[in-house]
Amino acid sequence: MLSEYDAVYGKNYDGNGNESLAEDFTGSDLCRYMELANRHGIDVIVESHVLNEVLWGKQSLKAAGPQLTAMLSDLGSVENFKGLMMADEPGISSLSKYRAAAEFLRTQDGMQGKELFTSLLPMYANLTVEIENSSSYREEENYLHYLKGFGSCLGRIDYDFYPFDAKTIRKEYLKNLELAAVAAQGKLDCGVTVQSMAVRYKRTGEIGCRVMDKKSYYTYQLYCALAYGMKRITYFTYWDHWGSADSKTEEIYHAMIHGDGSTNTEVYPLVKEANEEIRSMEQEYLDFNWQGTMKLTGTDRAGLLAGLPDYRDPHIQEAAADQDTIIGCLKDSKGRSGYVLVNVTDPADDTSSRVNITFANAQNAVVYVQGKKREEALLHGTYTAALPPGAGMFILPDCKRT
Repeated sequence: MLSEYDAVYGKNYDGNGNESLAEDFTGSDLCRYMELANRHGIDVIVESHVLNEVLWGKQSLKAAGPQLTAMLSDLGSVENFKGLMMADEPGISSLSKYRAAAEFLRTQDGMQGKELFTSLLPMYANLTVEIENSSSYREEENYLHYLKGFGSCLGRIDYDFYPFDAKTIRKEYLKNLELAAVAAQGKLDCGVTVQSMAVRYKRTGEIGCRVMDKKSYYTYQLYCALAYGMKRITYFTYWDHWGSADSKTEEIYHAMIHGDGSTNTEVYPLVKEANEEIRSMEQEYLDFNWQGTMKLTGTDRAGLLAGLPDYRDPHIQEAAADQDTIIGCLKDSKGRSGYVLVNVTDPADDTSSRVNITFANAQNAVVYVQGKKREEALLHGTYTAALPPGAGMFILPDCKRT
C-alpha cells in the first residue's frame, strides 16, 4: 500500500509524523520497504507473523527465536524502525507467552530503545470468562487485572474503543478511559485509538458506525483522552477499504483518504484541524499526570457518567455545568495543577455546556482553547467557559502548590 501511495504522490508526499505497519520481510525486501518509508518521513512499527504464531501458541519461542533474531538484526540500524506490533487484542490466557516473548525481545540488540505495541481488549467485550473465570471477581476488577498484567509486560497500555454508533454514544466509553488510567497509576503511558471512519453493512446498506464528518467528533475523543491522562493518540484507518475484500459483511469507508490513494476525503482536513488544536498545548500537557476525573452531570442521556467515580480535587472549591461535562485533574512534577474540561454530550446533539469552576487561591490562569493560548484574570478564583459541542480546553490556574 505504501508503494501504491508512493506511485501516486512520489516526492510530493510528506507523511512526517505518521506511522506505518510493515510485515516481517527480511533482508533486501525489508530494507527496501524501510527505505521507502524513511524517504517520506514515516516511522514504522513492524508486525511479525512469526511472533504472532508464538503468542497464539502455534509455534514455540525457542523454534521462532532464530527468525526473530534475524529480522531484528536487519532492523537494528534502521533509523525509522520504532518497534514491534504484538498480536492484536490478546486474552489473559496468553499473558505468560507475552511475558516470555517480551523478555526475549528486549535482549536483542535491534530492540534497544524500541517499543512493544499491542492493542488490548476494551471493556465492552465479554471479558468475565476470558479474563478470569471466578465468580468472586466483578467485571471491572477482572479488567483492571487484565490491563495491569499486560501493561507491566509491555510497558504501556493501548486499546481501541470507539464512542459513536450511528445514532448513539456508547455508555462504556468514559468507563474504559477511567479504568485504563487507574491501571496505569501514573507509571505507564496510556494510549487510545480515535474513531475516524464509518462502517457500512454490505447486505443492508445500513450505517453501523456513524460517518465522521464533523470536527467536533474528533475533538470530543481527543479531549476525553486528555481528561484521563492519555499520552498517546493514534488513528487506525487512513484509507477507505473500497469494496472491503477482507470482509464479507462490512466495509470500512469514509476514512481520510480514498481507497485508490488519489485524493483526501473531506474527513482529512477535519482530522488535521483537530490535531493542530491539540498540538498547541501538547508539550505543556505532556508534563502532567492524571490524578482523577470529576463529573458534572446535566441530563446524562447517554448514561456516560453513571457509575463513574467523582474525584474531588483539593484546588477546586466549586464546579457546576448545565450539561454533561468532565474535568480531568492533572499535576506535574513541580506540583502545578492542570485541568482538562470537556463537554461530553454527544456532539451530534449540538448542545453547548456552560461551566463555572472556582479555584482556591487563584487570581489568574493560562488557558488553551481552540488552539490558542491566553492568560485570564479570575474574579474570586472563578473561570466561566462556554464549551461548544465536542469541545474541550486546558486550564492552568496559578493555585498555591501542595
